[in-house]
Amino acid sequence: MNICGRSVCFFLLYLLSLSGSGETPYSPGITISSDTTLTFSDTIAKTIPAPITFSYKNVRDYIFNQLSYPQAAIDSTIQGTVVLKFTIMPSGIVDSLRITQPVHPLLDAEALRLFKEMPQWKPVIYQGNPIAVTYEIPVIFELVDPEKK
Repeated sequence: MNICGRSVCFFLLYLLSLSGSGETPYSPGITISSDTTLTFSDTIAKTIPAPITFSYKNVRDYIFNQLSYPQAAIDSTIQGTVVLKFTIMPSGIVDSLRITQPVHPLLDAEALRLFKEMPQWKPVIYQGNPIAVTYEIPVIFELVDPEKK
């Protein structure tokens, strides 16, 4: 067992050995009693977001919310559509990410960043089994003149 693992075990033993009201001094509202079982999965389940269903709308929303148009590209009026190809694995992670239609290194790098940081997706289920599916998605970088709106 590594040092970190020992520290966690000692901390859990400390929490279990607390007397008095049964509440930990660091986490008000958590009550430790003889029938309480603490597991790491309880904590992990609350901190890792659930996989998202892969759909055009969900991908579009993710791109819209996470896209950061590079300032240097804005200053140089660089725009265009970067097309990426990737595979959603049976585990739901993005794999085999590559650009099939590059535009400019600044825009290409931002599109890659978006897809590398994508959340875990729910895998596609075919005949009851999760399968790998390959997608090709455009990421549109378009500068809009505020006076033309």
